[in-house]
Amino acid sequence: MVLFLNKNRPHSVDSIAGAFFSILAGVFYFSLLFPWDFIGGDSSYWQTEIQDVTQYISGLTVFRSEPWQWPIFFVQGINWPQGTTVTFLDSIPLFAVLVKLFDPLFPSNPYGIWVFLCFVLQGFAAWWAARQMRLDSWLVTILVILLCLQMPVLALRLGHISLMSHFYIIFALGIYIRSIVSEDNFILGWAVLLFCSFYTNLYICAMVCAVLFASAADAFVRRKQYKLLFLYIIPFLAVALTISLTMYGAVGAAVNHGGFGYFSMNALSPFIGGSILKFPFYEYGTPGQGEGANYLGLGAITLILATFVFRKQLTTKGVQSGVFLTAVCIACWIFALSNDVYFSSFHALHWETPAFAEMIVQTFRASGRIFWLPAYAMIIFSALKLSGLSKRWLFASVTAVLMLQAIDLEGIRENTKTAATREPEIAIEFNQWKPFLENVDTIYLYPKYTCGNADHADILPIQALAAEQEINLSTGYIARYGPDCSLMTTEIESSDLQTSTYVFVKKQFSLKDAQEFLDPNVVCRELNKWIVCRLDEI
Repeated sequence: MVLFLNKNRPHSVDSIAGAFFSILAGVFYFSLLFPWDFIGGDSSYWQTEIQDVTQYISGLTVFRSEPWQWPIFFVQGINWPQGTTVTFLDSIPLFAVLVKLFDPLFPSNPYGIWVFLCFVLQGFAAWWAARQMRLDSWLVTILVILLCLQMPVLALRLGHISLMSHFYIIFALGIYIRSIVSEDNFILGWAVLLFCSFYTNLYICAMVCAVLFASAADAFVRRKQYKLLFLYIIPFLAVALTISLTMYGAVGAAVNHGGFGYFSMNALSPFIGGSILKFPFYEYGTPGQGEGANYLGLGAITLILATFVFRKQLTTKGVQSGVFLTAVCIACWIFALSNDVYFSSFHALHWETPAFAEMIVQTFRASGRIFWLPAYAMIIFSALKLSGLSKRWLFASVTAVLMLQAIDLEGIRENTKTAATREPEIAIEFNQWKPFLENVDTIYLYPKYTCGNADHADILPIQALAAEQEINLSTGYIARYGPDCSLMTTEIESSDLQTSTYVFVKKQFSLKDAQEFLDPNVVCRELNKWIVCRLDEI
């Protein structure tokens, strides 16, 4: 079986023409949202020192500048001297390794390329998933591709670019469909998908795992072969056997930052957010429910509702979702709502998290994201249900859904364009800092992240500066990490005055406080929101 293309039918959906169309659609939709200089990584969007992308860029910059170390993802220059990994800097480990391997081929900030690839692969994955149904219907395939590309949450995740890798979820659903249609378990495909998603983003990987579980369970129900259950363990070995090479011994002291129930999905979120129907009463139940902004689009909602209402009249040529995939999608929907369910600002329900689930809810505290799996599953399987319609009705249905979706998402597209061309956000004037950085190899920044009231806007500008100048930083904006907050005095006393600069965040330390921690020969000066100190020879 040819994996991607059917060369014997050059004009069919599963030929190179279908693949080319999906890629072209991804490029076109990207061009509607982003200026072309966005790809090069030097547009105004990337010129920020206070956003999450600053963390990704600084982490990758340090990773590229350091020699290869053990484990492979290790970064020593941030949280020096203990170090951390690109995983906990959200620098997309898989992509970071590729960039480092082929360093001269990539710009200093390659994440514009990553975002571009996410849209291209989104279209390609949608084509491949539809192809597994073997319908050979251009209209159904185009519907799947364009609905997946226009999924509002894909563009809305721009601030967290590792979370833009929705193509993994779509590929997983494609493998699921393949396992039903052709009785092909495609264990190699699952292994590659699980490995790549794990080293891209843990939330995305969790949703891939959910589809993998459903695929194994539904396959067992159909074929009653116990060996299938063992075959589906193999993909997990692809991850388990590599952890010691990539992260072992460098994860630091993991901490729980909380947030389950706060970063949830509002129960009305999938249905509210378009340009056609306005709901002025709608508001988030918690400020964190922006993480669960999962509007589907009026076209997609109409498709899903219509195919459900008229499901008995639709004689689909394809397959239906199995009982376990349906159960998994329902479970993901419930988990996205969390243990505090809100309808707009109305708090409708609270339930206590069972003790056995504590680790899960701490790991996936931004539960609103988990809705992406049922969202893509509903769209893909609903679109495939139209395959039984006559050509005339199919053309009318596809046209109506896509026009409705495009018109309804106009506001979301405009918001994405505005975000992608935002003004630069520069917090540090380098010329003011330059005297404090000459012949310096380490910046000691206090309070360390999570040790006081310094936030990301206090930490990230210094982290970006240190990365650009190839200077070690004693802390860092690091995910799920808890430093030893008692080491401040010890670190300062053992530091080398000749090669160190000391930075204190003004919201926690006064000029007098900073001076008391340091040698009398160290001079301190206020620079914006920081107090910067250096040996009195500058």
